[in-house]
Amino acid sequence: MRSGRFKKIKRNNMQAADLDITSLLDIITILLAFLLRNYNPSDLEVNLVKNIDPPTSVSERIGSSSVVVMVTSDKLVYVDGKEIGKLDNMQVEQGLMSPLLASLTEIKEKYDNARNIASVSPPSQASITENAQPKEMRKVNILLDKSLPYNVLRLVMHTAATAGYPEFKLIVKGINQ
Repeated sequence: MRSGRFKKIKRNNMQAADLDITSLLDIITILLAFLLRNYNPSDLEVNLVKNIDPPTSVSERIGSSSVVVMVTSDKLVYVDGKEIGKLDNMQVEQGLMSPLLASLTEIKEKYDNARNIASVSPPSQASITENAQPKEMRKVNILLDKSLPYNVLRLVMHTAATAGYPEFKLIVKGINQ
């Protein structure tokens, strides 16, 4: 008898709860506007040096941010925009370009040291490598002038792989660019 009385009281006190989602919608709208404004389909930005005319392609895929090796029509070799020498003057031993190997190895060591420091340090000091991802540091973007022979590409790729960059992206000029 008692349980019937409590059920009746409970049933009378139950009301639909109102939920105000206005503030939630405001937050979602602001978040959406922020994400759309900061969206970048490609974080790759290559500053071309003079005397380089990359081949054209219909490819729509966009590269990712990593080390960029450029070789111009004058056979000047650049790593991340910094000239490291002329291809004709470089020592080539066992299919490796010595200055390119040294430069790529130095960049790899700097990244590895910064990553080790970031993993040991508190998270607030981890900003050294906040944009670098381990997978991206295995890649190298190669940008060659279209007049260069294939042997130069093979030499650059072999040297990069030996320096610790086993993955390659060939940078080309799009048809509409």
